[in-house]
Amino acid sequence: MNTRWGGRVGTGMDAAMTSLNRSLGTDLRLWPQDVRGSRAWVQALAGAGVVSPVEEETLLDGLGRVESRLAAEDFSQAPDEDVH
Repeated sequence: MNTRWGGRVGTGMDAAMTSLNRSLGTDLRLWPQDVRGSRAWVQALAGAGVVSPVEEETLLDGLGRVESRLAAEDFSQAPDEDVH
């Protein structure tokens, strides 16, 4: 099994691609909409019977914790590529 980054790619990402791929700044501006959309998706899955009411509650609680943390902390200097 090939365990190198990117499967067949033996080296890391090129610097030009790294800067193009980094969306953290945009993600941090849009996190309220992202959380709102995730809540709506959880509710749709529950409405369709894909997740149980207990799972729905657990997921919505988790999204609430994510929302609280994003609202309270500054992630603008995080080394992450994106929020997801």
